[in-house]
Amino acid sequence: MSATESEDPAAERWRALEPLLDAALALTPTQRRAFLEQACAEDDAMRAEVEAMAAECDQDAAHLATRQRPGARNAPTATVEQIGQLREALADRYELQEEIGRGGMATVFAARDLKHDRAVALKVIHPEASATLGADRFLREIAIAARLSHPNILPLYDSGAAAGLLYYVTPRVEGGSLREHLRAERQLPLDEAVRIATEVCAALDGAHRRGVVHRDIKPENILLQEGCALVADFGIARAVSHMAASTLTPASTSLGTPAYMSPEQATSSHDADGRADLYALGCVLYEMLAGQQPYAGPSAASIISQHVAAAIPSARTLRATVPPALDLVIRRAMAKSPADRYGTGAELAAALRVALTGDAAPAPGEHATIAVLPFVNLSADPENEYFSDGVTEEILGALARIPALRVASRQSSFAFKGQKLTTSEIGERLGVRTVLEGSLRRSGNRIRLSVQLTNAMDGYTLWSERYDRELQDVFAIQEDIARTIVDTLRLKLTSAEQHRLAKRHTDDLEAYELYLRGRYCWHHRGMLRKSMGYFQKALEKDPEFALAYHGLADGYCVLGLYGFAPPSAVVPAARRLLQRAVALAPELAEVHTSQGFLLLLTWEWDAAERALCTAIRLNPNYALAHSFHAWLLTTVGREAEAIAAAARAQELDPESSVTNGIGALVAYHARNYPRAIAECERALDAEPSDFLSRLAITLSYSASGDYASALAHAAEGVRLSPDAMFLRGLLGAVHGMAGEYDKADETLVDLRRRAQSVYVAPILLSWIHAHSGQVDRAFDCLEEAYAERSCPLGFGVRFPIYDGIRSDPRFERLLQRMDLR
Repeated sequence: MSATESEDPAAERWRALEPLLDAALALTPTQRRAFLEQACAEDDAMRAEVEAMAAECDQDAAHLATRQRPGARNAPTATVEQIGQLREALADRYELQEEIGRGGMATVFAARDLKHDRAVALKVIHPEASATLGADRFLREIAIAARLSHPNILPLYDSGAAAGLLYYVTPRVEGGSLREHLRAERQLPLDEAVRIATEVCAALDGAHRRGVVHRDIKPENILLQEGCALVADFGIARAVSHMAASTLTPASTSLGTPAYMSPEQATSSHDADGRADLYALGCVLYEMLAGQQPYAGPSAASIISQHVAAAIPSARTLRATVPPALDLVIRRAMAKSPADRYGTGAELAAALRVALTGDAAPAPGEHATIAVLPFVNLSADPENEYFSDGVTEEILGALARIPALRVASRQSSFAFKGQKLTTSEIGERLGVRTVLEGSLRRSGNRIRLSVQLTNAMDGYTLWSERYDRELQDVFAIQEDIARTIVDTLRLKLTSAEQHRLAKRHTDDLEAYELYLRGRYCWHHRGMLRKSMGYFQKALEKDPEFALAYHGLADGYCVLGLYGFAPPSAVVPAARRLLQRAVALAPELAEVHTSQGFLLLLTWEWDAAERALCTAIRLNPNYALAHSFHAWLLTTVGREAEAIAAAARAQELDPESSVTNGIGALVAYHARNYPRAIAECERALDAEPSDFLSRLAITLSYSASGDYASALAHAAEGVRLSPDAMFLRGLLGAVHGMAGEYDKADETLVDLRRRAQSVYVAPILLSWIHAHSGQVDRAFDCLEEAYAERSCPLGFGVRFPIYDGIRSDPRFERLLQRMDLR
């Protein structure tokens, strides 16, 4: 017997009626009658039945929206018994409380993270989906979400499998979802709706640039934390979409939500990219403005068919106050073909702002973006590389002090040195719209500097100039370039910002060249002390040179942080230098950031936060200030704020080893080891000798119990940086964790031998003793570190590496004396 012969008659009848009903529901009553008279010309009974069903839908849409086709069913939620088993399985980690939400894929419980004493949301995947997805594949896919760091993306704390169910853990957001907000306020004010959409654009842009597509953007997945939009559930949407084609049946789940599903998702295209998310966001924005979803119908199929074929609705039909330009932006975002939509979240956000305000100038810190590529040294003497790099960095630094302009960091821009990429490729990689590039030739006391500002979106030159001047004119050239860029990008500066742009920190050309040599050495591995020597010589030429004070102070701080010198040899000098730098240039975010860095090393937590907040106020786009603030926040136990600050730094400077290294350490401190490892692996792929990433990945692997990987990374770190006692101490500690006590003792002997000629921070010895069963000796070393106010002690005392002795009352007393309790 054939499949057709055995089919349920009701299902067969529904299959014939459904396309007509779907099409009829997309029409007005008048259009509907004409359509059905033509479509059912030979079957009055069918026409009458469709008309009756359509009328019933019109009368009770809310009820009929829950109706299903024959054979369809909802995915069952976990039973009380299963939840009880899950609660028992997780009892040592999470306290499950009341159910606070339920969706098509998961049930959400309020919970408390017992280890960190914090409120979280624990989402339990429904049993059928858990079984179909499979723990290994689901957790492998959802781990991708743990790598996303963005202030508008809800972070993923944890995930796992227990009692036959999959779960994942996020912060608990008290502000509720956009869906709840829309239930209370059917139509949102124009500026609020655009602001929420713009923040979601920023989240999507950050995720898409890392190759992650959400696939289920809807009001339920947009949370509002104190008004700020947070996009949730990247992990589950990705996991479901990656596995649905081969493992999930239509009964178990749908890919995306019909009311917001892009045509390419609706037609089962598995090549949907970030533009599918932008389509869904267009639908969400339509709903925020119009007060209802763009398409409605009695079934998922009817709604999906409209996404594919129906005309794109106008929000102005339901709300005449929507500006026509804004309506056009929504309609373009909802274009049927991905090629007709905006290409990126940044493009959509820019179009939204322009449509709402009518101002084509870029918004502060959002759409005015630039990368300053290293100028090519065309001088006959290759030694002049320091000068071309230095002039590049000075222009980059001047532009970076303008809050209305987001500038790719030096490390990000200089990563393209010597590479043959187009400006469009560089712009896409760095997330900038404009690129400044050029060449510099120096001959005796003359320089020739050629520069070109290019629109990275279309490759057109916005401005170019060639300067043939005396060497002494280099200061005026730099100022002219910076001002021309400001004018070309139509940035509006305050009088204070105009003053900062014009201010010269030295007029002494010799001091300036020494400073540039110092900066050149600063950025090359193993030349820290040489760079400090150049900064010192620059100050001898010009005792009023604020940037040289700042550079020299940073050198002392790095020596203290990484345990190259005792605090007595670095702290007084750094404090004196920074006091002078702040007095000479109080308007520079850089000097306040360095001051905050020093205060972190000396455990002056409140003063450090004041300095870093001042730096952020002076320049909200200065990534390093946000990174150090994240480090401060995680040290004092303000974990959620630390994660947000680290994410902000990484968003501003995604290629920086410092922002990524500190971001990884913040994740490590939060016990999110997979995220920390993923961040470090990406950073080490770009720069294998990066110290912070090597440190963080070793700590994270060891904390997660993968001692073989931890030992391999520690050993590689020692090989690359043989003078860094930090990594030698960590290597010994991991030997102890792995039960290799003989090797741990060998490391101790080696460090004590080295301590006869170089400084070895006591905290490093405490790590080894703590993991070799020598707890009393560990505390002796901690007491020694406290007595000398060791710089690395504040840096690492809250790390999980001390979890083995944290319950000892002596450790609690140490934290209290350091004002960390």
